[in-house]
Amino acid sequence: MKHIFTFFLILISSINTINVFAQVKPELIEPTDLQFAVFLKTNFRWECSDTISSFRFQLSEEENFSNLVVDSTLNKKNISFFFNKLHTVYYWRVASISDNKETFSDVFKFRTIKDTINLIYPPCDTTLHTNIIKPVWTSIEDANTYKISIFSGYNLIYDMFENDTLASIPFKAIDSGKYCYEITAYSGTKIIYSKSCCFYVDTNSTNDIREFEESASKLYPNPTHEKLNIKLSQFISETSTIKIYNAIGTIVYQKDYTLGKENDLEIDVSTLNSGAYLLIIENQSRNIGKVLRFIKY
Repeated sequence: MKHIFTFFLILISSINTINVFAQVKPELIEPTDLQFAVFLKTNFRWECSDTISSFRFQLSEEENFSNLVVDSTLNKKNISFFFNKLHTVYYWRVASISDNKETFSDVFKFRTIKDTINLIYPPCDTTLHTNIIKPVWTSIEDANTYKISIFSGYNLIYDMFENDTLASIPFKAIDSGKYCYEITAYSGTKIIYSKSCCFYVDTNSTNDIREFEESASKLYPNPTHEKLNIKLSQFISETSTIKIYNAIGTIVYQKDYTLGKENDLEIDVSTLNSGAYLLIIENQSRNIGKVLRFIKY
């Protein structure tokens, strides 16, 4: 009889231990296990007993968490993170912390999206000697709307929706200083965010801006297969850089030219793959950009 009583005490103790364990083991909510196309800007959420107020969040590219991307202790049940790798597998888990003991959740696995928004113009950390700015960015497949947000400090001063990857209404900087911009793409129920890019504006040296902005008026033939000509509407005897970006924001052509020596410039694009491209003419002395687009077939 004594042995039976002892057995029941041990059994009850074991059940209580299991119940305590179940209460403190976090339950991962999102991203879900084996989820694909997780956005680069992601909010991680989990649930746990209200008696637990401290957690340890871990993120790794290794299933055994030997190399941690994030290892943070926090007092809430969520954390936001901005990934810098596309189409990459990650593992995440959360531990509840109670009485200096950690109880880890199950491990969830997911993969980040294949596409992201690359910001092309204005370039990050550059000084622009113009106060008229039209941001340019790369497209996202199936995205039908983009939102441009420009900040001065913490103040949102420009918020515009576009159906294309080039701002149709330019942003006009009133004062010199630092500005930051970011792009949000909407594709059905999906929302994709770019990183934030900051640049500086010097409004005290904006003379003859229109002269450069209107200097390159036409690309022909467009679409093109081998040769691309840039028609200059007027002469500008200054050195400028011509850059060509592909659809994912990679520079595939770059060369310096002295504009003004001739009305037309000819560029060989025969080695480029078929697709849509952005051509940007950057004035080196004043950091002013003229954006044009063409199709290579």
